Amino acid sequence: SSRLPTNVVPTHYDLVVTTVALQPPFLYTGKVKISLTVNDPQSDQITLHCLEVSIADAHIGTIRNTSISYNVANESCTMEFPPGTILSASASASTSTLDLDIAFMGHLNDQMHGFYRAKYTAANGESKFMATTQHEPTDARRFFPCVDEPSAKATFQTSVNVPAGLTAISNTNIIETVTNSSSGSIFTKFGKTPKMST
Repeated sequence: SSRLPTNVVPTHYDLVVTTVALQPPFLYTGKVKISLTVNDPQSDQITLHCLEVSIADAHIGTIRNTSISYNVANESCTMEFPPGTILSASASASTSTLDLDIAFMGHLNDQMHGFYRAKYTAANGESKFMATTQHEPTDARRFFPCVDEPSAKATFQTSVNVPAGLTAISNTNIIETVTNSSSGSIFTKFGKTPKMST
């Protein structure tokens, strides 16, 4: 795929996996807040890598996108906002930055890339599935909308909501765990990473 436009550049991703189903049809939902440095405030388009992931909603502050187009060949999606949205949002911040909020959904594939399902045998001999990730070299785009280029380094904070009886693991420390009293699901928030590639 080709390089993305650099009118905005990510500095931080706050990623939340809101639901994940470890049985057919193996769907998951999530949301991501991307902090962006604005290089060209005249453009009202934001293009991210996005493959096998659908965007349900995107907004900057209270302004929702007017359209979303997907380019399968470039493994990307472009969100169009009303004229002046990015100029106005970045002008209101002293550092020419803005936050882009995206709600998305995807499918836990069985191809060992992106966000995928892996089968294992439990101690009792029962076959089960776990959800795991493989983002290198450019497979983060199969998990969530992002700038999936090795040179586009940012910090990440990840949270995962898993059904009762399951555990979430990440490469940073757990900073918060909350159990839903009605469903038993467990929300786990992990620490912020150093600056790194997706």
